[in-house]
Amino acid sequence: MLVVKNMARAIATTPTLTGKDTDRFARNLNKPATSEKKKFLKESLKVYRTIKANSER
Repeated sequence: MLVVKNMARAIATTPTLTGKDTDRFARNLNKPATSEKKKFLKESLKVYRTIKANSER
């Protein structure tokens, strides 16, 4: 005999940021932590601008 167990479980709510945490998170979004991240972001922005310029033609 095959017994099927209910494998479903409740999903916890997604935490939300409020107050000072929200402000700090927003400020840190534009501050890359390392020089590697800065280089990556510069290259990504360059590629984005190229793609955007080509799509507007």
